[in-house]
Amino acid sequence: MKENKYIALLIIILFCSSAFSQVALNTTGSLPDSSALLDIQSVSKGLLIPRVNTIQRNAIVAPAKGLLVYNLDCDNINFNSGTPAAPVWVAVNSANSLPASVTITASPAGAICQGTTVTYSAAITNGGSSPTYQWKRNSTNIAGATNTTFVDTTTANGDVIECIITSNQACVTGSPATSNSIAEIVNAPVPASVVVVANPSGVICSGTQVTFTATPSNGGILPAYQWQINGGNVNGATNSTYGTSALSNNDAVTCIVTSSLTCVANSPATSNSINVSVTPSPVSTFTPTNGSQNLPVTFAPTDSGAIYNWSFIGGSLGSSTSQNPVATWSGTGSFNVSLTVTQNGCSTTTNGSINIGGSTTVTFNPTNQGSYTGSTQSFTVPQGVTSILVVAKGAQGGTAYSGSYNFSGGMGASISGVFTVTPGQLIEIVVGQQGGSNFQYNSGGGGGSFVWDNATTTLMIAAGGGGGGGNYPNGDEQASVNNNGNNGGQVNGAYNGGGTGYGVGGTNGGGGTGGAGGSGPGSNGGGAGWLGNGNGQGAGSTRFGFAGGTGGSANGGYGGGGGQGSCCGAGGGGGYSGGGGSGWASPNPNCNAPGGGGGSYNAGASQTNTAGVQAGDGLVTITY
Repeated sequence: MKENKYIALLIIILFCSSAFSQVALNTTGSLPDSSALLDIQSVSKGLLIPRVNTIQRNAIVAPAKGLLVYNLDCDNINFNSGTPAAPVWVAVNSANSLPASVTITASPAGAICQGTTVTYSAAITNGGSSPTYQWKRNSTNIAGATNTTFVDTTTANGDVIECIITSNQACVTGSPATSNSIAEIVNAPVPASVVVVANPSGVICSGTQVTFTATPSNGGILPAYQWQINGGNVNGATNSTYGTSALSNNDAVTCIVTSSLTCVANSPATSNSINVSVTPSPVSTFTPTNGSQNLPVTFAPTDSGAIYNWSFIGGSLGSSTSQNPVATWSGTGSFNVSLTVTQNGCSTTTNGSINIGGSTTVTFNPTNQGSYTGSTQSFTVPQGVTSILVVAKGAQGGTAYSGSYNFSGGMGASISGVFTVTPGQLIEIVVGQQGGSNFQYNSGGGGGSFVWDNATTTLMIAAGGGGGGGNYPNGDEQASVNNNGNNGGQVNGAYNGGGTGYGVGGTNGGGGTGGAGGSGPGSNGGGAGWLGNGNGQGAGSTRFGFAGGTGGSANGGYGGGGGQGSCCGAGGGGGYSGGGGSGWASPNPNCNAPGGGGGSYNAGASQTNTAGVQAGDGLVTITY
């Protein structure tokens, strides 16, 4: 019954409101406010609107815009800010509301390169247990993008990405919620490249330091470098330049550059290949490393056919540009030696030193003075000695006395050379003796000096002796004629002995050739050679005896000098090839010509060969 009374009252109020347009409900009788359709006034009562839970509120069919209800679940007043067809319930008292919101981020953030994979993520507030997502591009739904994250590779420059979420949280407000917008900056990729140059370029010499420089394009501020040789990484070569002196012919040098730019194509980029053309540098090593004072030292580099430039400090250098120069050192100690070898446009310099110690000289004089048979002398190479200087001097021929005129014998030759030897090597020596002198009759030839290897009987040096002086049996006849003996011969191509001298040529006593002995006409002896005796009366012996020839009046010197015969005639000098003995000279049969000098031989290095310098007996010295 009571409920019916309320209904009747409400009908009356509504009727009155309809009849009078305005209704006032109060206990004072006050008229309604002019601005109000319904003016309810009370100091002890309130207005109670419909009370529903959330499910009941959402079940209201086509709620009017502005419809009020009290939400029992959320303890707040809700009103529909939407339309009847699409209601949006908004809480009036926000203290009890749960506003829904969503924020999106992009990874990577900021400007990106075209084709970059970007992951967009949504972070929501008050979304409930099962919120729904809808990602949008340029306000248009993206099909299938309904998760908390969205991965995209097709974003274009200027695209705007946002996300709409609908919360299922009770008492939530502001749902659906729209996120912040991300406006993408998308750049088109630029191509990376790198160019490499070499300094020096072109053909280089082995051992040349070459610097390679890489110039990248679109490499960014801090590009990464990796140098390669023949496709393999060079350890530690990670800068824009790379230098090396260890390149081989046809090596291929490249550089790989990784750009530091965000939007770049073709990175890492590989440079052009520089194929290196290397000319081998010549070898400039040399020997020896030690020597002796006053002993010439021969320097022999290991390669030939090049251009040589030697520099010595403290030594006397024969030639600074020869392949095998000879130097003599005046002092002892350590001396600097420098060799630059140039070949095919490439040069190599080697600096070294040579240790020079004090030299020792052993002197050999003629043996068995006064006799014409004897033995050779020997020299054994000491330990540590690998090079010796041999100087051999032939003996002078004998003098012929003729009244107040004396005709001297020819001078012996001086022959020297440097030889490579081994410790313990045995060397045999014969030293020439001066030929015998005679009054009225002629004289004997001077002996040659010989040095040879004992084991192989290989001749090392032979210094020719001088021929004997000529004479006149009848005293001072034809004193104006020069009858001095011919000098011992200098080394020449044939190593021949001298002829017989005045008026005879080779007719009556020719000199030997190629190691043979000389000949003598009649009773006059030719000098012995290395390979054979002189002939004629009083001939010299073979190479293993080297006794002078025996003559009737004057004898040839020890060392193969030819002797005078029982009558007239001067003996020839001994040597590698014996000198010819003389006979009667033409046009005056009473005039006897002088003897021919012996020939010489030298197999050594750093030769010094001089004819006609040794007076008296011969001499041999060995320096080491």
